[in-house]
Amino acid sequence: MRWREFVTLLGGTTIAWPLAAYAQQPPKTARIGYLSAASAPDANIESVRQGMLNIGHIEGRDFVIEARYAERNYDKFPVLIEELLRAKVDLIVTGGPATEAAPLASQSVSVVFGFSGNPVDAGVVKSFARPGANATGVSFLALEIAAKRVEILKEASPAITRVAVLSNPEHAGEPSELRVTREAARNLGLEIAYFPGAD
Repeated sequence: MRWREFVTLLGGTTIAWPLAAYAQQPPKTARIGYLSAASAPDANIESVRQGMLNIGHIEGRDFVIEARYAERNYDKFPVLIEELLRAKVDLIVTGGPATEAAPLASQSVSVVFGFSGNPVDAGVVKSFARPGANATGVSFLALEIAAKRVEILKEASPAITRVAVLSNPEHAGEPSELRVTREAARNLGLEIAYFPGAD
């Protein structure tokens, strides 16, 4: 799963940095905040735990996780961020829609995110090269996949001339995906019918 790959990738560097900072001092248990858009149990938090274990950090000894769940009510994010900050977390891990709360959190602590959209379009970071603030992470946005979908569809049904695209216009990165999809369709002589939906 991509989330597991994200945690493994960052586990040796970004997530582990608070632990390394304490290496020169008496052992202190790092507090990792975890902000979820979903409800408990959230499978992604298990990936965080496994990623930390993979790099030799034991929960309860080296770190504890303070988890907060929005239960799909994204209006809760500011309150949940405040709860995590009051719990004095050393950093906050977010994923998916919860990442859009990162700018609020990153004013006080570091934020590590895994995001399927474009974090620049979402206002999470200023740019890929210079994120700014205290937020860093990984975007799973892969525009080449948008073009490949159209190519595979044409291969599977060579006679098609028109393709419907159902999309969530509120998803950060959607304009880029739509642009690439339209370009791929045009190159294959296909017409695109765009149907924006809602999250």
